[in-house]
Amino acid sequence: MDDQWIRDVAYDLTVPLLDEFVQLWELIDGANFDANNMEADTIVWTRTASGDYSAKSVYNMQFEGGLLSLFPKMVWKVWAPAKCKFFMWIMLQNRVWTADRLMLREWPNCFFCQLCLRNLETALHLFTECPVACFIWSSVSAWSRCSGMNPTTWDTARDLTTWFFDLVGNSTSKEAKGACSLSILVAWSIWCERNRRVFDDAVKTPSRIVEEIKETARFWVSAGAKNLATIVDRPSSE
Repeated sequence: MDDQWIRDVAYDLTVPLLDEFVQLWELIDGANFDANNMEADTIVWTRTASGDYSAKSVYNMQFEGGLLSLFPKMVWKVWAPAKCKFFMWIMLQNRVWTADRLMLREWPNCFFCQLCLRNLETALHLFTECPVACFIWSSVSAWSRCSGMNPTTWDTARDLTTWFFDLVGNSTSKEAKGACSLSILVAWSIWCERNRRVFDDAVKTPSRIVEEIKETARFWVSAGAKNLATIVDRPSSE
């Protein structure tokens, strides 16, 4: 009563404690605290209109002020096997173990891109610049009539995420979603061929890889890739 609590704590105050003491005093004063009010305190959750706590409100609170990610739209919500989507997620963040990243850790590596044997193997080179990879992209583009997959339409890529976003487009149409599934399949096939050459010392021709991509795309359609069905083996009249 009558600010008795202030007198109770106002002993042996150091400078830091005095600063905190003043801040507390101002907060309590600003809250219009009435010590004579005998009504029981209640807890109100300010993150919901009802004042009741909900797990959803806490979840949403975690993302306040954050930036929206393109990954759900480009990877996670696209039809593809889980291992292919997980690979695409780490690849777009430049986290696959290409030669340049192995060199930084001083781990054994092949240095050159194993598809073209011309340049230092980086993820950006392997998927967007390598002549063999570009042949694969170009062939799949001609087959599926997805012009965005044709390397001749690409701008110089600064990073893999921007490149892939430009490749599949910002559209939400079924055809665009199908093209996204197909693009994940192409990137996965290129990576598998790279690993085959590195670890198995085996080589498939680019033409054979393209044929396998076509076959796998049809399997994906049979497994439920409905949007991919809109661009696989479309009638020539379209």
